[in-house]
Amino acid sequence: MQMNKQENDAMTAIAQTLSKAAGVTATIGKKFSPSSLSKMFATNISVIKKDGTREDYDFNKIIRAVEKSSGRVMVTLKQKDWEKLSRYVQSGILEAKTKEIPISQMHDIVESALENLNPKIA
Repeated sequence: MQMNKQENDAMTAIAQTLSKAAGVTATIGKKFSPSSLSKMFATNISVIKKDGTREDYDFNKIIRAVEKSSGRVMVTLKQKDWEKLSRYVQSGILEAKTKEIPISQMHDIVESALENLNPKIA
């Protein structure tokens, strides 16, 4: 899957933020595997979907959803915005103190982050 410049910049910002939070040094390349960023942060977190099935946490899904929402309102997020979003979501997951988080709670975390970041996108 090819990424455009905005996606690559977003992934780079998130990878840098996650590597700092984890206390490791990441080598930032031009390509990322689909789940490499979420594996850096939350290797054992599952999201409980509406139908009750569980899926591994994948921050890339949040990125794609936020890109769609921001595109609809013609807002372009900058690197610092992606970093803030990443930190806020990480914090929300850590505060949940669970290895399984319901999708409704994940939506609330992301929506709250977007309200703080740019209410037009939320």
